[in-house]
Amino acid sequence: MAPEMIHMKGNITTSCDIWSLGSTVIELITGNPPYCDLDQYPALFRIANDPHPPIPEGLSNECRDFLLQCFQKEPQVRPTAQELLKHPWLNQGNEEVLDMMNQAPNKNFSQEVTNTINNTIKHHINTIKEDNSEYDYSEEKSGNK
Repeated sequence: MAPEMIHMKGNITTSCDIWSLGSTVIELITGNPPYCDLDQYPALFRIANDPHPPIPEGLSNECRDFLLQCFQKEPQVRPTAQELLKHPWLNQGNEEVLDMMNQAPNKNFSQEVTNTINNTIKHHINTIKEDNSEYDYSEEKSGNK
């Protein structure tokens, strides 16, 4: 959940989805969402007040930067999906996520599950790259939506 949803300030826009994307990447890498070790209200407090969720150790600089971009506190500063599609981490492939997933504590993904996740990630990225007409983020970024 993005901080602006917790604070209930401003418009709730697709920039919340970008925050969620970062959380999903962390969950894929570690096997757990950010702040999973906390109860609900302390987790919400930390999301609202920490500069960003804890970034897992051992990530490449590109992956770390991708996550920090997703976790910009101010929604208007967060990149759009179009902008993130150009990020070097997404364009170098998904091997890092798959490697980290396989090393996640208490997570022994079968090859079938790993292949399914890899194919799903590639499919979604390719779908977005091929058809960017579904959403127009340009107005949202400028505050006109």
